[in-house]
Amino acid sequence: MNPLPGCILILFLLTALPAVALERVTLQLKWKHQFQFAGYYAALEKGYYREAGLDVTIVEQTARENSLDAVLNGRADYGIGASDLALHRAQGKPVVALACIIQHSPLVLFTSVRIQSIKDLTDKRIMLLPEETELFAFLTRSGVERNRIVEVPHSFDIDALTSGRVDALSGYSTDEAYDLQSANFTYHQFSPRSVDIDFYGDTLFTTQKHLKEHPSQVVAFREASLRGWQYALAHSEEVIELIRSKYSQRHSLEHLRFEAAETARLMQPDLVEIGSMNPERWRKIADMYASLGMTPHEFEIEGFIYDPRPVKLPAWVNTSLLSALAALLLFSILVWRYARLNRNLNRALVERDQALAERRANEEQLRVVLDTAPVAVITWRKGFVLTGWNREAQRTFGWTKEEVLERNFFDFMVPEAERPQVQAITDGALDSDFVAHSVNHNLTKDGRTIFCAWSNAMFHDPAGNPAGVISIALDITERTQAEEALHAANIGLQTRLEQIQALQARLEELAVRDSLTGLYNRRYLDETLEREVARARREGHPLSLLMIDVDHFKQLNDNYGHRAGDKVLRMLSELLLADTRTEDVACRYGGEEFLVLLPGMPADKARQRAETWRRDIENAAVVFEGHALKITASFGIACYPEHGQDPDQLTGAADAALYEAKHRGRNRVECLQGHFVG
Repeated sequence: MNPLPGCILILFLLTALPAVALERVTLQLKWKHQFQFAGYYAALEKGYYREAGLDVTIVEQTARENSLDAVLNGRADYGIGASDLALHRAQGKPVVALACIIQHSPLVLFTSVRIQSIKDLTDKRIMLLPEETELFAFLTRSGVERNRIVEVPHSFDIDALTSGRVDALSGYSTDEAYDLQSANFTYHQFSPRSVDIDFYGDTLFTTQKHLKEHPSQVVAFREASLRGWQYALAHSEEVIELIRSKYSQRHSLEHLRFEAAETARLMQPDLVEIGSMNPERWRKIADMYASLGMTPHEFEIEGFIYDPRPVKLPAWVNTSLLSALAALLLFSILVWRYARLNRNLNRALVERDQALAERRANEEQLRVVLDTAPVAVITWRKGFVLTGWNREAQRTFGWTKEEVLERNFFDFMVPEAERPQVQAITDGALDSDFVAHSVNHNLTKDGRTIFCAWSNAMFHDPAGNPAGVISIALDITERTQAEEALHAANIGLQTRLEQIQALQARLEELAVRDSLTGLYNRRYLDETLEREVARARREGHPLSLLMIDVDHFKQLNDNYGHRAGDKVLRMLSELLLADTRTEDVACRYGGEEFLVLLPGMPADKARQRAETWRRDIENAAVVFEGHALKITASFGIACYPEHGQDPDQLTGAADAALYEAKHRGRNRVECLQGHFVG
């Protein structure tokens, strides 16, 4: 049989086919544009998606909808999620994890240095999101129950921590860590990995329905995205410029470079293939949710993890000529497609070989850098057994590498009196992911005692398990002696500076306080009211404003004098302060008039609070020069958004309600919509 006519027919069919239109695909990000999603920008910019037959639109997250809802509701085909995808799957949501991009979650807790351990957060204010389940698991496993912390809604602003309004806040080691360092704020960073809670970070996902209806598209989109990530990590500076020019200038170049380096560290591309997923690790994550009572223990993980192996095509068995022609056409298209895939595979193999060669070169470069570093660098494993010792370590401490390797450094480097302190620090370095700093004395081979500054950080083996600690030491003996001398000489200057700072703080306090009552003044309330109205509008929370006026105050001043009036105002201020929440703002607005701002409080609760104060004032007595002065007060209430949409409208509404209370006979609470009779 001559095959030439069949080949001609195949060639005719292929050349006669119209150009295939690109499939439109939407990818929903889990946050705003930044290096966290660099691989997808690279896949789009370098044409990897177009080569795969896809027209991809990348959408950043908005306040209205997250990536999970966007994919489940069909407004996006693919999304970026976190390890809580396992939780949503167990709750019946048909999500499928396609590829885990970040192998170790960057989600951590940042605290001030006053917090020495996670247990110190008991009864403290922590700013985090309700869906950050791995942090709640971290706190619980560390002995801090959820009902023993004060949860504060997240503002996504590090100022909440640096100003002391909260004791801890959640954030990414790839992102907020840079902001804190740029603010010169000294902080601690606590990771769930310190208690063996090692969740995945960003995970590409879709739905079961989309996977079933578009299996080839899922394969193509996943492969093109992973190619994009390989390119982004190898050309981070180019992708950073791309982000700044086409997507967002929200972060500076330095911020994006910091994020790129930290993201690469958490992805571990030299140890773990980009996108790989371990079923046992997903099972461990699901078990963690089950232990918290969030999922059933019998959660079936099968079907949740995508299998990237090629899907077998169905066999076509037809006897008609038309069916045979269709099968021939399908075979021709498959041959063309697999030829293209083969070219892509060959290209990927070449890129892999280049990456391996670069890795070997980088490892050799790193060895040379460490050995010639101008600071002492040592490595050690559990049991304080030395495994590495560079030239500067030999110069600093005197021993050669051959004399110290495989020895316990406590036996000859640490003075006996300081061993408990040093062991506590080194144990901490083995049990956490943040850098442990210390300053302590060390011994040298020639019998001297020197003062060294140490930085200790844990490193991992290819499987992601803790393998040891790398420690960097700097001999600061001479510098310390000079600093001590300088400190002794300048101690008087420091004391004077502290006095000036205390005076400055007192002046700043007086600028926002009323000198008679100690309440906030009108200037502070005006600024705070504007901010709280904006927050109530943004978050959809209620807000109430109480205006209070002492009844017949002029008559009291005329009869008993201004000193009696001042004493009455101070008594009323003490009553208000005794029954206000932390977030409430009580202010002397002018003369005998007071305003109380009640964030998050609806109208009915504000009325109850005002009525309690009205009765307390009516029942109180101010003793002045043998006279028991009895007073009453009138209250006007205005609530956002019912009575006003901005500060001026709310203040005007409260004033109108107060006027109504005065008009109706005083000593009563009035609101523009209903009132309580006093």
